[in-house]
Amino acid sequence: MSQSPGHIAGSAISAIRELHGERRDALLQRQAESYSASFWDDSVLFVFDHRMTYDQMRRRLPLLAAGSEAITVEFPPLDEIAISESGDAATTSFQWKTRIRNSEGIVFDRVHYETDVLYRRNGTWKIICMHLTNLSSDRVEF
Repeated sequence: MSQSPGHIAGSAISAIRELHGERRDALLQRQAESYSASFWDDSVLFVFDHRMTYDQMRRRLPLLAAGSEAITVEFPPLDEIAISESGDAATTSFQWKTRIRNSEGIVFDRVHYETDVLYRRNGTWKIICMHLTNLSSDRVEF
């Protein structure tokens, strides 16, 4: 018995949402290994004004585990992440927020926008390209 195209697409979108949920949880819990598991080892990341390979990102992940500079992180509900899927490729896009403390101790509220390209290999979805940009950064006055 074959599955309908709609069922296959729904299954792929569910798997992509699950991957985003796992990555979000890993970031919130500062689990560097679990976070990096969401990316293919040949992925490329564009984070603000930096281009990084998967290996370069992994070298920076101890900062994540150590607590880095994020005070709070707020992601949208998984069903609000825009997903477009076709065959073995998909894109996602969403806005998220952080409150960070910089090296001088100044606190900022930041709004980010992220677009991911995911690729399915041997039935597994992972990120092959990520672009993260900063939409705003406002100083918090206490």
